[in-house]
Amino acid sequence: MARSCLLRIPWLTLVLFSPACMSLALAQLPSPSETKAQPPDVRLQLQTDSAKTKFQIGEMIPLKLSFTSSSHKKYQINMATYDRSGRMSYETFLVEPGAGWSDPLRRYFAYGGYIGGGLTGFRPLSTEPTVIPLVLNEWVRFDRPGKYSVSVVSHRVTDVAKDAPNLQTTTDLISNRLELTIVPASVTWENATLKQAVAALDSTRASDSAPSLAAGEIKDTQTALTVLRYLGTAAAAKELAQRLRGENSTTDYYCMFGLVGSQAHEAALAEMHRLVDSPDHPVSSTFLYCLRVLMRNPDQTQEKLADDEKRNADTIRSQMLEALPRKRGTALATTLYAALRTASLEEGRLAPLGEQFAAQLAAVFDQLPVEAQGQILGYNWDSIKSPAFLPLLRKYAEQYKEFRVPNEVNASNSLQVSASALQRWYELEPSEARPVIIHEILRPRPRYSARVLGILPDKTLPEAEQALAEHFVAEQDSHAAENLASLLHRYASDSVLSEVLPVVDQHVGKWACAIQSPILAYLLHVNPEIARPRIEAAMAARGDGYSACNHSLLGELGTLEPSPLLQEFALSALDDNDPEVAGNAAGYLGRYGSPDTEEKLWDHLLRWNERWSGKEQELRYLPGETNPNLWQRNLGENLIRALASSKSWLADSTRLHQLRQLAVGAQMQQQVDSMLAGWDRKPWTISHYRSFDQHHFQVLQYETDSLESIKQKLAQFPPGSDFIWRGEAPESVEEQSIARDLAKFLARHEMKLTMSAK
Repeated sequence: MARSCLLRIPWLTLVLFSPACMSLALAQLPSPSETKAQPPDVRLQLQTDSAKTKFQIGEMIPLKLSFTSSSHKKYQINMATYDRSGRMSYETFLVEPGAGWSDPLRRYFAYGGYIGGGLTGFRPLSTEPTVIPLVLNEWVRFDRPGKYSVSVVSHRVTDVAKDAPNLQTTTDLISNRLELTIVPASVTWENATLKQAVAALDSTRASDSAPSLAAGEIKDTQTALTVLRYLGTAAAAKELAQRLRGENSTTDYYCMFGLVGSQAHEAALAEMHRLVDSPDHPVSSTFLYCLRVLMRNPDQTQEKLADDEKRNADTIRSQMLEALPRKRGTALATTLYAALRTASLEEGRLAPLGEQFAAQLAAVFDQLPVEAQGQILGYNWDSIKSPAFLPLLRKYAEQYKEFRVPNEVNASNSLQVSASALQRWYELEPSEARPVIIHEILRPRPRYSARVLGILPDKTLPEAEQALAEHFVAEQDSHAAENLASLLHRYASDSVLSEVLPVVDQHVGKWACAIQSPILAYLLHVNPEIARPRIEAAMAARGDGYSACNHSLLGELGTLEPSPLLQEFALSALDDNDPEVAGNAAGYLGRYGSPDTEEKLWDHLLRWNERWSGKEQELRYLPGETNPNLWQRNLGENLIRALASSKSWLADSTRLHQLRQLAVGAQMQQQVDSMLAGWDRKPWTISHYRSFDQHHFQVLQYETDSLESIKQKLAQFPPGSDFIWRGEAPESVEEQSIARDLAKFLARHEMKLTMSAK
C-alpha cells in the first residue's frame, strides 16, 4: 500500500520539520481503513465544493467537510475557518501517492513560522450537516499531473459528554477518500486566469468576502489574490511581489503566502530582489520577512537554518540600506519605517539609529499610514528620539479633529497619533508643551483621559479643576464623561467636591463603569469617608436600571486608587451572594491585599471546595453552551490565583500543592500544575519586557509592572535562591542597567542572578 504523508500544524506552536516525503510535518499515518474504529454516531464526509474532481495544476480546489451526528448534543464542533496565515490546525490531510505534490508553506514553517489565531465559534452536531469550507491548495500543492487520493483527519470535534481535562481533547474523525485527477495547466487557461485576476485587482477595492468562483468570475480583490496565490506561475509570482507594498495587511499576507508557496520560486525570489532596488517600490517589514523566507533552504538542520537565517537577514538589510538613497516618495517613507522596525527587532528595542536617520524619517512622516505613525511615536520612539521630530510633534499634537465616534478604528488611530505626539513633545520640551496640555484639559470635551494628559508632575491643577467639575456635571456624552472623570481623579482637589457629589449621588450604580470607577476613585482620593457610602451604594446596586459595575468595581478602583477602605469592602464582598462580585473581591485581595488577608482567602477557598468538590461536571465550561455555575467556577479560580500569586506573600511549591488539592476539576488542577512546573526548573527565570513606556517582570507565577514591585517580590524568596535573567533586548543599555541593579539587590539578600547567554 502507498504511504501517506501527514500535514498538521499544532495550534499556536512552532513546529520543526525534516525533509522526508517533500512535505511539512513528515509523520506517517496508516490509511483510514487501517485505523481504529470511529464512534458510530458521528461522521465526516469530504467532497469538492462543486462535485468536480478534475483540476488543472494551479487551479483552486474548494472542499466541503460535512459533519453529522445521530446523537443529540453529544458532540461539539469548532467552526473556525480563518486565521492570519490561512492555514488552520484542525485538519490533517492524507495524500497518496507520496510523490508529485508538496506542502506549499514548507519554507515558511521550516524556521520560525507560526499560525495566528482567528475568529471561532462552537456548535453542537446533529443529523443536519455542519459544513466547513476549506481550500485544499492551502495544504497541498500538486506539482505533477496524475491521480491522487485525498482524505482528511479532522481534530475539531469534541465529545462533550466526556470529562475532558481540556478542550483540546478531540474525537478525531477520518473522512472518506476523495479521488482527484490533476492535469497539466494549459497556457491559455493560465494566461486568461492571470489576466482576469489582475483586472479585478486593478478595478476593485479590498473586500472581506470569502473567495468564491461559483459563477466562474473573479469578483473581488480577495478572490483575485487567492487565485494568484495558488496559480503558481512566474507571472503570478511577479504580480504578487509587486502588490506586496505594505499598504494593506490583508493584501500583504495573501501576497506573502502566495510567493512563499509558488512553484515559480526562482522567479519570485528574483522579482523580490529587483523590487528592493526599485526607486518606487515600498519595502515593508512584511516584504523583508517574505524575502527572508524565500531565501530559506528547508532541507537543512535547525542549526544550519538558524545560521542561514541570520546571514540572510543581514544580506537583505544591507541591500535595503544600500537602496534607500534611491527610494522616493511613499516608497522612501515605507522603506525607512521598515528599516526602523528591523533595527528595533534585531538590535534591541532601544537601539539608537542616529540623528541623520531620525531627520530622514521625520521628513517623510506625513506620507506614512496612521498605524505606522502611531508605532513610530509609541513602540519605536526610543530608537529615533530626536529634536528633528519637534516640528512634527507640535503639528500632530495641536491637530484637532472632532470624531462622532471616538473609539471607531480610524478615529482611534488618529487620536493615538495626536496623543503620542503630545506626550513626546512634553518629553523633549516640557515647558513648551505644558500650556498645550492644560489647554486640552480645559476643553469642554477633552480628547484624552489622564492616561495621556496626566503626565504633568503637579498633584493638583487649581487652574483647571473648576472647569473640569463644571464640564463633568454638564456632560451627557459618555466618552467625554469618561475622560473628564479620569482627569478629575488625577488633578482635582476637594475644593470641587460639593459640585461633583450631587451628580455622583444621582448616577451611582447606573453609570457606565468607565465613568463610575474614576469618579469614585476621585472621592476616595480626596475624602475616603465621603467615598464610603457611595462605594457601598455602587456595590449594592443590582437589577434592572443598574449597570452591574459591582462585578468589576473593586479591581478597577484598586488600579486607580488602592486604599485600606477597598480591602475592607473586598473582605466583606467575599461572602456576596453574587459569585461574580465575590470573584472580583478575591482578585482585588490577591493583587492589593495585605498579608493578613491570606488566612481569609484560605478559609473561603476551603468553603468553596467543600461546596463543589465532586461536582466537576456542574462547573465545566463548554464554548457555545450556557452554564449557570460559570461564575462559581470563576470564583474558585480567582481564589486559587489570589493565593498563588499575591504580592504580599510567597506561595512556594508546598503551598501550591495545597492549592492543587483544593482545585476542583482537571482544568483547574492543570492551572496549578503549570505553576508547580516552574518551581522544578532551576535556576528560576526572571523575565523582562517593555510595553510602550511600562516595564513588565515575571518570575515563576508572579507578574509585576515596576522594578520596585519585582524587588518586593524577590525579597520574599529564601536566601540561597538562584535566578537567571532573560530580557527581550540583550543589547539595550537600559535593560543591562536594570539587570545589574537586580543582581546587586539579590546579592544583598544572599541570592544570585546570572545573565543568560545571548
